[in-house]
Amino acid sequence: MKKGYSLHVGVRTTAAEHFNDSNHVPLRGCARDAHTMERIARRHRFGARRILIDAGATFHAVERCVRHAAAMLGEGDTFLWSFSGHGARLSVGEPDGYDEGMVLYDYTLLDNHINVLLRRFSAGVRIILVADCCYSATIYEYAPKRKRSLVDDSAGNVLPYGNGEYLNRLISIRAANEHYDRFADHYRRLMERFTREGKELQPYLDADLAMLAACGELEEAADTPDGGVFTNCIADALAGIGNIVRVDGLSSGGLPPGFACDDYAAVHMVGGAFAEAVRSRPDARVFRVAPGDDGTREEPLEARTFA
Repeated sequence: MKKGYSLHVGVRTTAAEHFNDSNHVPLRGCARDAHTMERIARRHRFGARRILIDAGATFHAVERCVRHAAAMLGEGDTFLWSFSGHGARLSVGEPDGYDEGMVLYDYTLLDNHINVLLRRFSAGVRIILVADCCYSATIYEYAPKRKRSLVDDSAGNVLPYGNGEYLNRLISIRAANEHYDRFADHYRRLMERFTREGKELQPYLDADLAMLAACGELEEAADTPDGGVFTNCIADALAGIGNIVRVDGLSSGGLPPGFACDDYAAVHMVGGAFAEAVRSRPDARVFRVAPGDDGTREEPLEARTFA
C-alpha cells in the first residue's frame, strides 16, 4: 500500500432535536467498533486515521473527511471507511421504494450521497467500505436491490446473548420518516447539490470498491455492549482468533478445531471465547468441527434467529 487513509464512524445516539421518536433506541457498541477498526487500520499502517463518534459524526464532518480522502489519494492508495450505527430506509422515490442510508448524528447520509462521494476517487484507489448497520448490503446506491413494500417496524428488538442482549441496529421507520418529513427542505437541497455534482462526474466508479456488509438488504445488524457482532467477527478473523475453518482441511489434519457456518449464520466470539451462534435465516446452520476417527466430526450448535 502506497498511502492509506481511514475514517471510522460510530453513532450510538443521535441529536434529540433531529430524531425524537420514543421508539428510536440508542445503541451501545458503535464507539467501540470505531476504535476497533481504527486499531486495525493502525496495525496495517494506515498513516492518516480519523475517528468520529456521536456528536462528532455529523453529516458535514463525515462528508468533509470523505472528500479530503478523495482529494489526497491516488493510484495504489487505500481508503478504509467503516460505519457502525443505525441503518435507515426512507421512502423517497428509489426503484425499490426506499433510499437506504447511514444515520449520522444529525442527518442521514443516503446511498445517493455515498455514490457521488465515492465517484470522486481517482482510478486505482482501493476503497474498503465496512457497514455494520441494518440494510447495509444496499447502502451503496449501485448495489442490486429488489422491489419491496413496507415491512413491520422491529426497531429495538432484543435477543439474549451471554449475560446481555443483542439489539438490532434499526432506526424505527416512524422515527426515520418523521425526521425526513421535518427536514424535507434540507434533504431536497442536499439532493439537488449532489445531483448537480454527480452530473459533472463520470457516471461510474473509477476506484476499486470492496464492500463488507453486516447483513442483507432486508436484514438487521446486531449490536451488543461489546460492539457489533459483524465488526467483532472482522477483528477476530484478522487477529487469527475464533477458528472459523474450512471443513475439508480438517480431514487431513491441517487445520485446528473450530466452527463452520452456513451462509446467513455466524459465530460471535468475545475475547477469543465462543459466546453465541446467530443466524438471520431459520435454516442456516452452525457446527463445531474437529478431527475424528473417521474424518471430520461435526456437532450442530443451537443458533439464535434474529426476528
